[in-house]
Amino acid sequence: MAKQGIEYSPDRSDPQRVRLYDGLPEGISRAEVTFRVAGGLRGSRVVPVSRAEFAQLRTALESGYESPWSAPSRITVSEGQYYVRQAEQRIAERAAEFERRAARIDLDCPWCEQPRRYLGQIGFVTGHTGFMTEAPSELGQLVDKQHAYRCDSCGSLLYFADGVLPHPLPGRKRS
Repeated sequence: MAKQGIEYSPDRSDPQRVRLYDGLPEGISRAEVTFRVAGGLRGSRVVPVSRAEFAQLRTALESGYESPWSAPSRITVSEGQYYVRQAEQRIAERAAEFERRAARIDLDCPWCEQPRRYLGQIGFVTGHTGFMTEAPSELGQLVDKQHAYRCDSCGSLLYFADGVLPHPLPGRKRS
């Protein structure tokens, strides 16, 4: 499973290394900002941001597979901190948008007017039938993951595609 969010090492208040897996510019799957001073065997060494003279940024491009890191580029400490702040801001904006969209969804059953209960994630097998049979073919089958909500009164179901909104949804607030 892919990592998410931002990792601060050793701590968020004065990090030496920041790994970003979320909130990145389009086309970048992960990034790392290290804060450094001149010296050491490789010409520079990692130090807390409060003692850093410069920073290094390296990124990995988004592809079907985990791509290798780019060569590190030297940036100023303030540019490194700005890069991290931008990612934090993108994450916060996306979370606020998800929250706003999730709060508008009405989970009440339209027939019973009772709230639906979250059942969890259900996988539906999709694909084509086998050659000259009606049995499902193993080639070309996919599992379509859906989040299910059920009315306990009438049994009606409501499905949401996986990966769009975080589940379980809070549902619309009753007035």
